[in-house]
Amino acid sequence: MSSLSRKERKRVADRIAQREHRKRQKRYVEDLESQLTLAREGGQSEMAAILAENRSLRREVAQLRDICSSMEILMAKVKAITPTTPTILAAEPELEPELEAEDQFAASIDMNGLSDMDVSQPAKHQFPETIDLPNGSTRDIYPLDHAGTNENLHELNHSCADLSHDSLAWSSVLQPIPDSTADSYTRFSSPSFSNATYDFMGMSAPSPLPHKFMPLNTSPPLSSDLLIHWILDRAATQPNPPRAPTLDDFFSENPNNRLARDVKVLLEPMRGKNTNSLLALYWIIYLLIKWESSQEYGSYYALPIWLRPTQMQLTIRHPIALDLMPW
Repeated sequence: MSSLSRKERKRVADRIAQREHRKRQKRYVEDLESQLTLAREGGQSEMAAILAENRSLRREVAQLRDICSSMEILMAKVKAITPTTPTILAAEPELEPELEAEDQFAASIDMNGLSDMDVSQPAKHQFPETIDLPNGSTRDIYPLDHAGTNENLHELNHSCADLSHDSLAWSSVLQPIPDSTADSYTRFSSPSFSNATYDFMGMSAPSPLPHKFMPLNTSPPLSSDLLIHWILDRAATQPNPPRAPTLDDFFSENPNNRLARDVKVLLEPMRGKNTNSLLALYWIIYLLIKWESSQEYGSYYALPIWLRPTQMQLTIRHPIALDLMPW
């Protein structure tokens, strides 16, 4: 009897275990069916969110691949022209001995200011007053030193109209055209103009270098130019001059470079343009603002020749947008 009772108890326990197992299987199948129903219906289900995120990531990957391919094409073009064409960031050109002396003199003015100079006595030239011509006659090297007080500065402006804007000689005779509309804006008038007050009777003006002459922009500025002037002011007030533009700053969402961030804000309406076109605009605006805010020698010669200001831009008030056009 005892063996029969044990078998009966075991049979009952097996039936109960099988019944519980069937219940668990039924619940598991119901859960799978409910999840499948939610996945088919979509809506705000977790599966739908995952699928949407996956599609977004695929689009971002495609955009990054397009950018990389554009950069590869651009770098291939740069490498192709590097052996024959010097880079715009090449070493600064060597100046002639006379111009090197003038550069040192101009630098001393920048460091010490005109107020520290003793202008009570006429300045002595470091070079001969005349040169010998082939026909045996002589020619005055410094005609402006002997100019009378009645000479009109406007005539001097027109007399140098045929000089190249890349020449260092034109800057020694260039003077600002008086403008009664000047106001309290500090960035809209060139420091080189405001500081170049020389007495032509007793003192010869040193030849300032081109990187010290700023374009003469409208004052007050046009409403469309306010953002560019604001960026110029911010760049000029930095403790250190802005660094050279880099591809890392261009592609970074939040670069550690205030000027790069400001230029990106300026170019925000053009984000839909081709990557190469947007990079070219970024590079041009960055180089121009870097030079105008720092007035450094190297920053000026980093500008493409067609972006450097002409004599007309230095003497006639104009919107700053014109400075971004090739002349």
